[in-house]
Amino acid sequence: MNALFAVALFCVCVFFGNGKAGALRVRKRVLSAMEEDIRRLAEQMELRPAPLSVLLTQFEPRTEAFWGIFRKKLGGEASVAELWKEAVTEAAQARNGFELLCAEETAILMDFGLGLSNVGLAAQRANATLTCKRLSARVMAVEQELAQKGKLFESLGVLAGLALALLVI
Repeated sequence: MNALFAVALFCVCVFFGNGKAGALRVRKRVLSAMEEDIRRLAEQMELRPAPLSVLLTQFEPRTEAFWGIFRKKLGGEASVAELWKEAVTEAAQARNGFELLCAEETAILMDFGLGLSNVGLAAQRANATLTCKRLSARVMAVEQELAQKGKLFESLGVLAGLALALLVI
């Protein structure tokens, strides 16, 4: 009976350690995907000046969950910036990776949404370029954090599980 309990404790600790490391990987993946999507959207805006709702129907994003939410909201009467803000909030509540973003990363996305209401193409292009640079810097920071803490979380999970299993036995 103790052996079974020890194995269960070990598995739980490994699960938590891998979960923390996995959360960092998901966060990095979401940031990278949003950077790529914003870059591609800016290119489309430049190549085919059209309303955002039209561009999004022809856009195949990597973060489909977020853009699907935003696309559905675009028919509303609120400004694009307000709709963007609502979509970011709703995406975080949908638990599709956006809930793992820190406040700084969410602020970068919110700033991009504010810039979408700019009328001029040059202002929107500058906004997208700035957002991509900021997201790229955050991706590099998360990569560093993952390199440092990812293995640490996994190792701590295994070691804590072994320690608890030995204490139980």
